[in-house]
Amino acid sequence: MALDARLEQQEIMSRLSLGFVSNDGMDVLINNALRTAGEFMRVTRVVIGVPDRREGVTRPAYAWFDSEYLRPAPTNDHIGNLIAESFPESSPGAVPPIFCDDVEADPLYHAMSLVDVKSFVWAPLYVSGRIWGILSIEECRDKRMWTESDVQLVSVMGSVITGAVLRDITERKLLRLSSIVENSPQFICHVDPSGTVEYAGRGAAETSGWSPEEIAAGGLELMFDHDSLEKMGVKGKNQGKGTDGEIQVPLRRKDGEVRTLQISVFPVSAGGHVTIGEDAGGLGAIGIDVTERVRLQEELVKARDAAENSNRAKSEFLSRMSHEIRTPMNAIIGMTSIGVAAGDIERKNYCLGKITDASTHLLGVINDVLDMSKIEAGKLEISMTDFFLEKMLQRVADVVNFRMEEKNIDFRVRLSNDLPVAVVSDDQRLAQVVTNLLSNAVKFTPERGVITMDARVIERRPDGTYLLEFSVTDTGIGISKEGQAKLFKSFEQADGGISRKYGGTGLGLAISKRIVELLGGSIWVESEEGKGSSFIFRVPVKEGESERRRIPFDLAAAGEPVRILAVDDSPEVLQYFASIADKINIKCDVAATGEQACQMLEKAEGDYSIVFVDWRLPGMNGVEFAKLIQDRYGDRVAVVMISSGDWSDIEEEAREHGVKVRRFVPKPLFPSTIVDCISECLGIEERQDDGAGVSAGVSKEAEPGCFDGRRILLVEDVEINREIVMTLLSDTRLAIDTAENGLEAVEAFGAAPERYDMIFMDVHMPEMDGYQATREIRSLPLPRARTVPIVAMTANVFREDVEKCLAAGMNDHIGKPVDLDDILTKLFKYLPKKP
Repeated sequence: MALDARLEQQEIMSRLSLGFVSNDGMDVLINNALRTAGEFMRVTRVVIGVPDRREGVTRPAYAWFDSEYLRPAPTNDHIGNLIAESFPESSPGAVPPIFCDDVEADPLYHAMSLVDVKSFVWAPLYVSGRIWGILSIEECRDKRMWTESDVQLVSVMGSVITGAVLRDITERKLLRLSSIVENSPQFICHVDPSGTVEYAGRGAAETSGWSPEEIAAGGLELMFDHDSLEKMGVKGKNQGKGTDGEIQVPLRRKDGEVRTLQISVFPVSAGGHVTIGEDAGGLGAIGIDVTERVRLQEELVKARDAAENSNRAKSEFLSRMSHEIRTPMNAIIGMTSIGVAAGDIERKNYCLGKITDASTHLLGVINDVLDMSKIEAGKLEISMTDFFLEKMLQRVADVVNFRMEEKNIDFRVRLSNDLPVAVVSDDQRLAQVVTNLLSNAVKFTPERGVITMDARVIERRPDGTYLLEFSVTDTGIGISKEGQAKLFKSFEQADGGISRKYGGTGLGLAISKRIVELLGGSIWVESEEGKGSSFIFRVPVKEGESERRRIPFDLAAAGEPVRILAVDDSPEVLQYFASIADKINIKCDVAATGEQACQMLEKAEGDYSIVFVDWRLPGMNGVEFAKLIQDRYGDRVAVVMISSGDWSDIEEEAREHGVKVRRFVPKPLFPSTIVDCISECLGIEERQDDGAGVSAGVSKEAEPGCFDGRRILLVEDVEINREIVMTLLSDTRLAIDTAENGLEAVEAFGAAPERYDMIFMDVHMPEMDGYQATREIRSLPLPRARTVPIVAMTANVFREDVEKCLAAGMNDHIGKPVDLDDILTKLFKYLPKKP
């Protein structure tokens, strides 16, 4: 009988073990095991209790019972924290069961009677060395003497349940990890030792654009080139080894876009250990798309480099500014000291000339800095006006021509015949750009070089606008490709080093670029080291009113046909003469030497109205040729001397040879100057004024005493400024009263309003500034207060400063440092000569 019981018990233990080899869920398997054990052992209840660590009690999680009366209530039925009181929290080895035959007789477990238990056997359930719960075999009707077989059966049952729980926990963890991997946005895949893709997650599909099935079929070659696969250790001599840390490789998406993937490739375990070779488990790969991060890093690096370069450029700029400002200041201070100490007038005049040159240079530096500050603040503005284009270009040429003469540079101007006479643009800013380009050309062109300024029409549009192209070409040192990249940047020069040879602020081209862009155009450079440079810019302009009213000038229509001869050793000059002659419909012959010209004169029997001859001709010079014409033809042929030299030198040589020169025309030649000269020589006094002629300067037109009987009020707080204006105007016999601030000016004008014909008003002064003083004068209850001309005379020269002066009630504006021509221009405008 005992043997049968043992065999039956072994069969039950076998059934318990085999019962867990199933695909059923853990809950089903545990409940089946509890029922099997309970029925075999003929007990009233089998319970698995688990700790409720939040409340510190043990609650039933699984239970079998042979009567509804004995069903435990998981939420209410508990008997304290039996697990913590009876078994250790963790244990590295097996912990024996606890059994009790009579709970009422055992004070330690007397509390079990509260849940109707008479006797029990407890087996602890440890999972991964930490207690998970207890298996409790309970008898609730009668006391029971537990046998060794009972305890053994409970121990086996506990081990089987522990294994099932561990398996379930492991499976749940794997499911969670699998879900994490599958739903991860990262690029995750696995390849076997042969390189075949066994798994590709959703993140790999989203990153690459290929589906997991396409990746499995096509392999990693769909996305990575051979070099990248070698770096990843998937191909090549390091195949199967993976990467040493993270690397970045290009990933080619299905749509052709190339992204940057930061990836780590590593050998995976096979059989519990990491192997490499035939038994390897292949390679795992985890990566993330870092394209935007890399782009941002590159942009940050570029921004950092740009900031560093900008700071470096500005530091170099400040160093240059120190040099550019201190050098003329040193000349001004030094020459002033020398001039004061000089005993003869020639020495003093020499010093004054140097002071003037240095002051002009310093003013140019200041203007560049001020313009650049406006550009940096985004406040450089454009003001459109109707002006004569050739007049503007000739004014610019006059400004830079003396510097050309100092270096014996051949300065040529070529204006296309279809160039409009009058246009609408910003003449001051346009002149500033051309001046900058010409000044740079002079700076970088050696002695006896050539500089050419061209202006032509690129396009004439139906709406009456033109696209004009201006270029300044020199035979100077040229510019390297690296230097060209810096040319139009603020605070930089092509030769930005301390030992640079040519000096300058480095702002002129940056300012020019901004001006051209504000005018709606573009500017660029074409250059090669050692072969000179061409700076070219294009701007759109509107047709001016004067251009629309202009009647084409035709000299031939003024009388008998006109024939002229041009003599110059420069083919460009002769070609230019022929072009101008064709434009005004006259016949022009050309000769390169005096000897050739003599032959042409003899052949034509002196049938030339005018001969234009260059002073510096090879062989027979201009004066000698003019002497020959005078001796042979008398006054029948008018001689006009052309030269880039000074007229005083030519005039002295002509006087020595007894030569009468009808007129002198300076180089570079402008069409209007030549036309004016031809008209004058032919006695044509009236012709349409196209505005291209350039005034010799208002100061040269002002006669001594021209403002005799006029009186102005000069409002200026700086004594030396008052002295300068009064000295400049001393020959005009203009009476000048002074006031040192705005308050004095208001009082002086209010006391005698009819005394003053005009007021020159400074802006920044103590007591009361010029704006307020103007408003006060205009508000006086006097008729003269509203009509007296008030002209600002201030260093505030920006356009908004001028507008602010006008808004305050002033009539006009003069910028400091003051120029005599500017002052006289305003005086002639507001104080016409008395009859």
